[in-house]
Amino acid sequence: MISEFIQSQTFSLDKRPASAAPDPSHCQRIVKLAKVSVAGAAGLAEGDWLVSVDDIGADKLSLQFACDGSERRAYVFYCPASKEFVDLTASGVDIGVRLQLTRQAVAAGYKPGKATQPELAILWEAGDWENLERLAKLDVDTFGRGRTPALVFLGAAAYEQGREDDGYAIIGEYMKNYSRYWTTEYQAVGFYYMGKAQLKDGQDKEALETFMAAYEYNSYAPIMAMIEKLTGKKFRLIPRWQGERFPIDYDLPPLGGAGSRVSLAQTRARMKPGQVVAACLLGDYRGNGPYDEFMRHYLNFARWFGEFIVELHVVTCKADREADRPHWYKAEDRARALKIPIAFGLDAGRVVDGAVQPGGSPLNFVLDPEGRVLHHGELEANDLWDALAAGATSAARS
Repeated sequence: MISEFIQSQTFSLDKRPASAAPDPSHCQRIVKLAKVSVAGAAGLAEGDWLVSVDDIGADKLSLQFACDGSERRAYVFYCPASKEFVDLTASGVDIGVRLQLTRQAVAAGYKPGKATQPELAILWEAGDWENLERLAKLDVDTFGRGRTPALVFLGAAAYEQGREDDGYAIIGEYMKNYSRYWTTEYQAVGFYYMGKAQLKDGQDKEALETFMAAYEYNSYAPIMAMIEKLTGKKFRLIPRWQGERFPIDYDLPPLGGAGSRVSLAQTRARMKPGQVVAACLLGDYRGNGPYDEFMRHYLNFARWFGEFIVELHVVTCKADREADRPHWYKAEDRARALKIPIAFGLDAGRVVDGAVQPGGSPLNFVLDPEGRVLHHGELEANDLWDALAAGATSAARS
């Protein structure tokens, strides 16, 4: 079923030798790839470069281009290992990759922005300290020390270029005074340097605990490397619920009070082998920025994977939207208008929240007909492809 679907979404595939590599400052890199997907079937691999989509340079693409509603896309990739270009024409389905600007593209095209700085994390992971300091300083000078999470990267760049005391002071300032205003991936960087300070003081056990805490906030490669160095073994964090039965067959009243109850058991009862149900747990939030981002991706999922995903359950402990945050609900409103199969359940008694203890919002699950967890965490296209492949394997064994 999955293989036939992949074939139906792949219109053409050609490979050609490259006389020279493209300029990396105009490319994005594949950082995660689902083997069972359109991208996997095309022979692409992590580390390959996206050069263009529909003749638009990859560095000019919004990171949300996969959600734009296109019926057809023409991709050009470059494979450094084989020195080949791959020309792939597919439907508008998200092909199963997670992309990230190259460090050269970040350095060449960065614009300051106080809300989020994922581009600075790219430079941090790559160890491009000079550019990291230059661009983080640009943000801090533009917005002020307490109004941008770039401050933690400014401290990291100072530390890594030999100014350790200055770096620790800046990172400490960020963690003490400002970290609570920004999302957890920036705290992960701060905890990383706290762990390094503990190592310097000979506190190896405490440092390992700090690095583990940092990894829970974000799975950056340098954090994983420090954990592996201290434990002497390959680090592999198995998600808590992966492969287990979802802990509760919830039955919830609908959000807003009108409509049918949101029942996981009833949804599972009408599922066929190989199908899945998705659940988005918001906890004490009714919405937030990451929820809107997830829902934008889900618009694409619902459009192209409708034969596999029977429904999405959105579960929240909070009944009302934040009136001053309408932008958090744009994608949800779009999904409602399109009548995408989504059920909104109110967990006022916190029965689901108590059973799962999500710890973050949103926490997304993909479940098979038996209620087994095929995936949980963020839910991007490569995650969904992997979950569907696992579900197909499980169905074939039954």
